[in-house]
Amino acid sequence: MAKVGRNDLCPCGSGKKYKKCCLVLDSIADPRDSVFDQYNNLLIYLKTRLEEAYAQDIRKVRTEAKQIFLQYTTNDNLPVEQESIFSDWLWFDKTDSAGDTLGFYYLQNYGVNMDPALSSALTALSLSYLSVYEILDSQDEHLLIKDIFSNLEAKVLIKEPYISTANELLLGRLLFLPEVSIFSGQVLIMENTDERKEYIINHYNYLKETIKDSVANLFKFHGNMILGLFDHAYQKQMVNLNDIRYAAITPEKKTQLITALDKNPVIAPLYNIADYQWYKLLSSDKGYIRIAVSEDNIILCADILEDIYYLSDLINDIIPELEFTIVSSNFVPSPPTTDNLPIWFTVVKDQEAEKWLKTPMQDLHNQTPLEAIAQAEGKKELLKMLRALEGEDNTTEQAEFLAYIQARINEL
Repeated sequence: MAKVGRNDLCPCGSGKKYKKCCLVLDSIADPRDSVFDQYNNLLIYLKTRLEEAYAQDIRKVRTEAKQIFLQYTTNDNLPVEQESIFSDWLWFDKTDSAGDTLGFYYLQNYGVNMDPALSSALTALSLSYLSVYEILDSQDEHLLIKDIFSNLEAKVLIKEPYISTANELLLGRLLFLPEVSIFSGQVLIMENTDERKEYIINHYNYLKETIKDSVANLFKFHGNMILGLFDHAYQKQMVNLNDIRYAAITPEKKTQLITALDKNPVIAPLYNIADYQWYKLLSSDKGYIRIAVSEDNIILCADILEDIYYLSDLINDIIPELEFTIVSSNFVPSPPTTDNLPIWFTVVKDQEAEKWLKTPMQDLHNQTPLEAIAQAEGKKELLKMLRALEGEDNTTEQAEFLAYIQARINEL
């Protein structure tokens, strides 16, 4: 390949002259700088090139991308300390309709002509992912860390000596460069308690169960979920999973289940609607949690992970051989399959009816339907109001929902 002249276009694809672009790498990698600063400056330079190359593409998707990035966190707006984490995720993890990232395209188009140091850094960034690490030891400008999911250890170069005052967990994007390992951009830190670590690992195991993808793809293409788990652990808040799962049963097994559930002191029967006997768990008040049993299937619904596993264990103690299929979850990106839509809609009708019964309404003088029912003639008036909403203009789903609410009211 011919030598690139100072006034030639830079082969990295920036559109600038070589003297104004990659030729300045010599000054960026100043040997007088610390080793950390040399590598960090290289990464900053590379990301600047990416930002310039894809400025228009990024501008179009940035707002939507932020929503996706924060989808599983407790934040509505991007915190300042997460901006560089978001940028790396946007460039190197978020995929387009073809399943590729901006970083991959840049590497594919310009990597062969890049300075070797830049090419190595871009390759490392393209292969990197967000994960959670615990600090094992620190010495001078190095940390010995361990990935809490894979248990793999790494020695990481940092800017300055770090003295940890407590056992800590880190969320970061680790780069494995030819001569050193280094974090890209910002690293989030929180105190490492047994509860927080166990919380993150348990929810990670749930992710593996629900997403059913390779571990590599889980980290690479679902980094916003890993961020969400770290954030909820830091905020000490539960993740709302809205898990719906079911298992096929026979009429004989239905009888066995109903008999056992009716005798269980922590389970309360609720109502029998549309061929389903519904139950709730008395020992938990964390969100929506239900068991529904019909002639041919049993449905389990829960928002909190510990309740999901509690219900599964409870049913498996009655009938050990049941195999549950996850219908939907807030941590499953795809909608329910066509075969599972009737199960999903059965639960959604009950969830929405539960919300409706507890929502204050102007037509009820700012009372909830449950409060109105408690009054004389309240149930009769409420059913009359619902019948007035029936009409030919209603969709099939709306008609079914109105019928379901009326059935719920009749059971009260």
